[in-house]
This record gives sequence, C-alpha cells and structure tokens, in this order.
Amino acid sequence: MPDAQRGGSTASSRPGATTDPAGPGLDGRLDLDRLDAPLDLDVIGADPGRSLLSEHVRRFLESTGVAPFVRRHRTVVLAVGVLATIVLGSAGWWWVSRPVPLPDSPLLLVKTSGSDQEQVTVDAEDGDVVGLTLTVAVASVERTGVAVELVQLTGPGLSAPRSGRVSLVDTSLTDSVATVSAALDCTSPGSATAAIAAEPADFGVVVRRIAPEGETRSDPVRLVGAQRLAQLVRSTCLQAVADRELDVSSMRITPVAGVAAADLDVVLTNAAVRSWQGLRVSTRALPWLVNMHAPTDLAAGGSSSLRARVWLQDCASPAGALSGGLRLRTSFAAEDTEPNAADTVGNTFSVPVGTALLARVDKAFADVCSGPAPSATVTRAIVHSGGGETTAGSLELTLVVRARDAALIEVGQGLRTAAGTLTPLASPVHLTGGTGELDATWELPKCADLLASGLPRLSVNLVRAGSVAERRPYSLALAGAPLRDALRRMCGPSLDPLAP
Repeated sequence: MPDAQRGGSTASSRPGATTDPAGPGLDGRLDLDRLDAPLDLDVIGADPGRSLLSEHVRRFLESTGVAPFVRRHRTVVLAVGVLATIVLGSAGWWWVSRPVPLPDSPLLLVKTSGSDQEQVTVDAEDGDVVGLTLTVAVASVERTGVAVELVQLTGPGLSAPRSGRVSLVDTSLTDSVATVSAALDCTSPGSATAAIAAEPADFGVVVRRIAPEGETRSDPVRLVGAQRLAQLVRSTCLQAVADRELDVSSMRITPVAGVAAADLDVVLTNAAVRSWQGLRVSTRALPWLVNMHAPTDLAAGGSSSLRARVWLQDCASPAGALSGGLRLRTSFAAEDTEPNAADTVGNTFSVPVGTALLARVDKAFADVCSGPAPSATVTRAIVHSGGGETTAGSLELTLVVRARDAALIEVGQGLRTAAGTLTPLASPVHLTGGTGELDATWELPKCADLLASGLPRLSVNLVRAGSVAERRPYSLALAGAPLRDALRRMCGPSLDPLAP
C-alpha cells in the first residue's frame, strides 16, 4: 500500500484526529515541515463540554432573580453604589487623617550638657541659694508637629521655679541645648531629709508636649548625668538644715607650743529632733584646719564635742581660717561611714562660729603675731603674650618685700586658684635691713574671672633674727603702679581698683 494511503488511513482511524485541508493533519506525530505554520491557540487543550466561571455566576444570578431585579431597578442600584463608594472613601480618609493621641511616655532623651562647672548655675538672694538652672541636651523622636517644652526640674528638694519660664526645644536638631530651672525647697523636715539622701537617679525634667490637634500632656522624664545637680541639692539643703539645727555653743582654745597653731575643743548642740551621724572636721578644711577626733554622733536635742587643730594662716587675721565657719562632714549613707570615704561637696557643711569666739582665737595668737606686718610691692611687670580661652596671658614680676624685724622670708609654692597661678622663683629670700627682692611669674585667668576673684596673694613665713624656730605666716596682697599698668594693657581699666 502506498505511504500516503497508509498515513491517511492511520490518521482517520485514531480518535480525535483531524485533517487539515491545506495539508497533512497533526495526528500525534511532529511534522517538521509545518513548524512555521500558524497555530490556533484558542483551541489547543480546549474542552467544548466545560463551562466558564462567569457563565456559572450569570446562571446563578438569573436563577435567584438578582439579575432581573438589577435590570428593573437600575437607577436605585446605581445610586446605592455611588453612596457606598462615597461612604467608604470618607471612612478611609478619616482613618488616614484621624488625630493621633500623644503616647503616654514622652519619646525624649534628656541629659546634662557641658562640664560639671558649666552645667548648673545658682540663683542666690542675700547669699542664700534659692534656685538652680541646669543646661541640658534634648534628643526627640516625637512625631512631626509636636511642640516640646521644658517646664521645670523635678526631684527631692526642688519645686517650680519662681520665674515660671519654660524653654522651647528645637526638635529638628539631634541634640537641642536648652536650660531648665527649679526653686530650692528645703524648708520642711521631710523635704530636707529627702534632699539630703537624694541620688542622681531621683532627678528629672517635667516635659510638656503640645500636639498640632491641641492635645497637651505634661510628664516627667528621667535626667541622665545628674551627678553635679544631686551634689548641689544635697549640699545646699544640708547647709540649710545645719544653719537651723546646729550651733557652736562653746570653744576652748589651747595654743600649741613651738608652732603657729592652736587646739580647739568645740561643743556642738543640736536643737532639732533630727540626729546627726559621723560628725567630724572635714578634710576639705585642710590645710588650715585638721581633724583630731574620731567621728561622733549628735543625738536630737543633745550636745557633742569635736577636737581640731587650727594652723595660723595669716597673722593679719589669725581667726581667718574659721571666719567662714567650722567645716564639718556628716555620714548619712552607708558608704560615707567607710574610713577612706572621700569628703565631697554633697556631705560637708559649715557651722558658723560666733564673733566672740573668733575674737578669742585672735587673742590666742597675739604673742605669735606680735610685730609689724610685712608688705610686697611690684617694682617691675613684664607682659608676656599667650592669652587664650582660659587665660589672659602671663606676667613676669619683680617684688620688693619689706619686713622690719625679720631676717628672711620663706615663700610658699605657687598653687592654682581662681586668680591664676602665682609662682615664686626663689625661697627663702634673705632680707638686708628688712628689705629683700623676689622674682615671680603669674599666669592669669580670663579677665572676667580675675575681676570676680581679685588678685592672688603671696603666702610667706617671717623668720626673726636669732629665732629660726619661730615663724609668723602672712598672706600678702600685691600692689604697685607697674602691676596696675600691666593689667590695664592686658584687660583694660576695669581692673584698676584691684591694684592700688
């Protein structure tokens, strides 16, 4: 049988086989000669007996009467659809633009800014601290549009500031620097006790947040790095309590043979219901006042004795070391009772010494301080450049020291003070006819700081001829026209009153 006939009969005998009138049909074999012929993709794999999903839905709507109902009431259905679209769109818009309530806790970090000396400024009236102002840095992650204000410092011994001023925070900055204040309140026994025992973690800042929609919340935020603030609050309240409760009722003064010193036996009385623990003379009173007594407790309404040695600082004012009061230390926390625990601003205070008792101290040193007082006059002052952020420059000085009944002068080493560093270049200085010459250098602070502190003083000991063991200490003020002229060149005429 010819191949064409065999192929045709085979194709017609297979189920589902079709014949293309334009040529041989696709009978399950791949015809390489027809690969370029177009294919009808609509019928490949089609099942003429299968219904589409849309046809099922249409038949269902017709059978249930929904489609006829919609055709009869087309206007009503269209109106309902439009209304539903408007309602859903309005609901979506309200959801997107709805007012967002402020979170319960402020999304802020508040920390102290600057060095210990720059962080806190003290507001004082008649010498008493009445308020504190702290410099802080604020980092905010509140949502856009929320205004942030710093209302006041909060913590033991603090209350709302008298000024009522608030600081607005610039939330666009990563660390916005601002100031926040508080009034000091140690009047009641409860507030004073809490302030004395305060720790840095007890302090915070009251923050007011104002949302664009009008919602306002005021909440406290913990203050990070409040060590300096805690020390100041503790020391200030401790001093206020000591002024109210403690008193130096008596003092026995015993001169120490061979040295310019006297032993003090002090009796303290406590007029309050509070007891004081671990009282002793503070090391912050060194070197002129030295503790010589073990720590003692002072019961409420009772009295107790302390012993200290006072070293003569200046024969021109023998009681000068006590003029600011008797500097004491108390232990009000467990760590303060340790023998090597440091005396800090936060656990020391002063008890005033009465005028009559100071006069007795002056009298006790009358024999040591007999004789004329010495003087120091600047005869030459050379200005050296080098002023910067912390200094106005330096001076090279030549001083003439006069002490009529002394053979030589011992000069104390230069120590840095608020008035700068005055350093003598020789010691001792031998006197001829009661007069000697001394060279020194003086590194000045900033001019504004010098105006506040005054000129430095030269600490000397006078040694009389024939009595090497006997020394009379003095603190000499500097004077002289060359010094005044040099200061005017460096800082202007504002310092003229300091150098007569």
